[in-house]
Formats: sequence, structure tokens, C-alpha cells
Amino acid sequence: MYIANQRGAIRSGATIDPDRRAAEYGREGYRGDMYVARTTNTMKAEDRLLEQSNTRYNDQGRSNAQEKAGYIYVNVGQRRN
Repeated sequence: MYIANQRGAIRSGATIDPDRRAAEYGREGYRGDMYVARTTNTMKAEDRLLEQSNTRYNDQGRSNAQEKAGYIYVNVGQRRN
């Protein structure tokens, strides 16, 4: 959770396919690094991440992920669109 509070953290969330999610963000103009961590409960981990992070491009405050294994992520960089 440390990285989500650092300068430059612009978006965070959850996914079951980090490569696909990174490609989507690339097409949307996000540039930088995407830090990914595996979790056994994606919903719980994303809720915790969203509570502790202050990222400028997140719209939601609560997870809509399922309670199953997956990944949480933080994008650090900038958005160019």
C-alpha cells in the first residue's frame, strides 16, 4: 500500500489480467509504471487499496471486483489525454 500514497501515483484498482489492463491504460494515454501484487481476495484488497490511496484518476470508492484471487495495481506516472 506504500506505493499508492507516493507522489506520482495516479490510479489504482484490481484485475484478473494485469497485462490486458496495462495495455488498456496505455491506449488511454497513461504513461509510467504499473506495480502489481497478487491477492487471494481481490475485492477485499482493492477496498483496502482504495481507502489508503489518494490517486487522482480513480472514480470509485469501493471495489466492484469479485471475492476471488486476482491482482491489485497502482499506476505511477502521468496521463496524456
